[in-house]
Amino acid sequence: YTLNCKCGIIVCSSCDSEESLSSDWIDTVVRLTVKNSQSESVFDSTINETFDKDKIKIFYLENGEYKEYYFGNHGGYDGYSFEDESNVMNLYPYILDLGNIPEHIIQWNDQDSDTLKFEVDVQNNGGYVSITKVWYNGNLAWDVATDNEIRLISVTK
Repeated sequence: YTLNCKCGIIVCSSCDSEESLSSDWIDTVVRLTVKNSQSESVFDSTINETFDKDKIKIFYLENGEYKEYYFGNHGGYDGYSFEDESNVMNLYPYILDLGNIPEHIIQWNDQDSDTLKFEVDVQNNGGYVSITKVWYNGNLAWDVATDNEIRLISVTK
């Protein structure tokens, strides 16, 4: 620990540039609660008509073609997770071109899928990236200007 601290001081004190050190801010997670018409989570395995959390697929649009979101070199990272044992889904949009509105498809199962689009705010040459709007199946579902800062979308299936 002491060694790391000393190295940090040496590196910082040896910088010739007057630019201040900064870190990147990437804020793109979208949280989803998905319920049935009885307000039960569709991920709750104790009810009928549920979605299997392990079979969900995420696709992102790249150059006019949808590609499955999967990065084997990152432990099979597939673009979503669930908070602990809760039924809140965290979606991690794959943002390729910061100049366009990213588009994703959530494939819940073989018969059901939904489309999400995101408006992205980019500042500091890409050092700050944040989602400012989310459209769910073409409808504005979340807007930083009018909604809570937590990007939480409730969906009824």
